[in-house]
Amino acid sequence: MSELHKFERRDDILQLADALENAGHGVQAGRLRVLLNVFERANDDAADAQAEVFLKNEPVPDDEALWLLLLEILDEPAALRYASGKLQAIQAGQVSTSVTTSSAEPSADAAASATVTQDADDIAVPRTLLDREGDARVYDAGVYQMLWDCAYCGTTKLLGLNHRFCPNCGGAQDPKQRYFPSEQDMVAVTDHKYIGKDVICPACATANAASADYCQQCGSPLSDGAKASLHTPTSSQTDTEQPSRKMSQRTLLTIGGVLVVVIVAVVVLITWTRDASVTVAAHTWEREIRIEDFAPRPQGGWCDGMPADAYRVNRSQRQRSTRQVADGETCNFRNVDRGDGTFRREQVCTTNYRSEPVYDDYCDYTVDRWAQARVAESANSGRSPTWPELRLASNEREAGRSEDYFLELRTVTDGDSRDYRCNVSQDLWQAADEGSRWSLEVGAVAGEPRCDSLAPSR
Repeated sequence: MSELHKFERRDDILQLADALENAGHGVQAGRLRVLLNVFERANDDAADAQAEVFLKNEPVPDDEALWLLLLEILDEPAALRYASGKLQAIQAGQVSTSVTTSSAEPSADAAASATVTQDADDIAVPRTLLDREGDARVYDAGVYQMLWDCAYCGTTKLLGLNHRFCPNCGGAQDPKQRYFPSEQDMVAVTDHKYIGKDVICPACATANAASADYCQQCGSPLSDGAKASLHTPTSSQTDTEQPSRKMSQRTLLTIGGVLVVVIVAVVVLITWTRDASVTVAAHTWEREIRIEDFAPRPQGGWCDGMPADAYRVNRSQRQRSTRQVADGETCNFRNVDRGDGTFRREQVCTTNYRSEPVYDDYCDYTVDRWAQARVAESANSGRSPTWPELRLASNEREAGRSEDYFLELRTVTDGDSRDYRCNVSQDLWQAADEGSRWSLEVGAVAGEPRCDSLAPSR
């Protein structure tokens, strides 16, 4: 069995294992968890062995969502073919436990065909995983012929691979005029070996196969011939939104300049100050003592985090989170020009997810805890602050003290009297005598005091 890529979505793997176990398939769930564990230990040999056992184990639950999830998290070709076959059988309503995959490592040809059979109806899986583009999976949907129209006689819908020359007038095919066919005009290509993009004859501009050494039209050597240009890939899903117009560089510079001017103006208005001369008009102070009591406290939380000393417990079910569950897929086709008269049809699919609530036990309970119950406060003017009188009950305790000291300031400038209040340190508060003069920076716009600039006047 070929080496598996490591799982990238651990939570999804565990979710799949839980779903298998809930569906009554404990053995499969256990094997999937073992597979995850050996991967996480970076034991590739053990992982290969466990993966092979898991893929060959029968029966498995016929749940479409589980197999979509399995397709999303498995990257190994054999696993993808097995899961794809099972999913198609479920979607077709022809579920059987006889879907199998070979235990031997598939050959390159087998991997290219990517088919899984079912004993009853011989279901084939038409999709081979080509690539992953972010969250999207890209599947091979076959190779088809490009079309072209003869510019000489007007014949339309000529085949890009079979008709190198117009069958009516002999006009040479122009690779630049090839186009992708509509759904009803597509012609499949079988047993065609892709060599590369066509080579354009430098003498007569005829398109030649990449393996040709000389032009099939004029016989000129093709060693200096250019490769045929490719057409832009097309998709069956179109975006109806109009592309936004790109702003010109001048417009962007203008907008940027305006923003810079506005920012500078705001900064200037915020930081611009003027000096004021003030005098100390009064001293005020505020003090408080926080008090806690020990009492029953109603609380609530998820039961797995409930404290051991909780009592009066009431349990209920509440939504704790949501989980994303695979719910089908959205696919669209796109055509990719190969440059030799053919194009590859690709199916691009992304898994759809639905949100499902996840419920858990929620507990309302009571615990005995310390918590703030009240605050004792005192405030007054003067320079002799005192703490509030404190009387504690038997279940109370002091939980901290705080104090603030304020200087009441006044300025008189040209008959205009303004008052300010600054919260200062106790040392500065004690040192500033009433009537003493101080300098203070004041906001030039709003007039707010910048108390950290308060300093004695010289």
